[in-house]
Amino acid sequence: MKESEFISFHSWFKRNYKKLGFVSIKKEKRGADFTCTDKDGQKINVELELLASNFLRHRHDESKVDIVVCLVNDINLPVKTIEVHPGVKITSETGIKRLRSKRKASFFVVVMGNTAFVRVVDFLLENRPFDYSKSEIAKNAGVGWSTLYGIWKVLERADIVRQTRMVGKSKMYRLNEENPVVRKLIELDADITELFAHKLVALLPIRVRSAKTSPPLVLPPT
Repeated sequence: MKESEFISFHSWFKRNYKKLGFVSIKKEKRGADFTCTDKDGQKINVELELLASNFLRHRHDESKVDIVVCLVNDINLPVKTIEVHPGVKITSETGIKRLRSKRKASFFVVVMGNTAFVRVVDFLLENRPFDYSKSEIAKNAGVGWSTLYGIWKVLERADIVRQTRMVGKSKMYRLNEENPVVRKLIELDADITELFAHKLVALLPIRVRSAKTSPPLVLPPT
């Protein structure tokens, strides 16, 4: 991310933090980017990232961050994440439900092609802090079990996935990040996402979406 874009995102946050539910803000020199106060007086450590995955790439200490605010939520983090980006105003509950139910392809899938193999790899990339059973991977990647069976042979032969543990009778898997090929895939995914994300910095209005709780919300230009 260019320094000017990072400064622009910080400036936007300092102008709009109240619209995210905070009542005060303090810039920090160490730890998280900002310490904010909510309406109950609770201190909340907030980290800003262009991409949610940068939180991992920058090796932030998750125990010292309460919320990550990002432009593109390209990975499921173990920290609450709020995505802010240009969006379409949804004015009805029906519109919100339709938006939530519609599966949206990631930038990685858009560039690499919407195939079963790419969707499986994309799901593993997006959720790499966590492990999943094969049935969970198939369901979330939108592929059939028989299709995953063939894909999985390729992934195992290339040592792209590894078994992490057993949960009941189910084997759990995640990406093998010790594999140089996987590390290149992670870099490629980040580069593709960042390429698209650069265009989001200057665009308004900005929609706010919590990855865990809040429905989409459009913030007006400031």
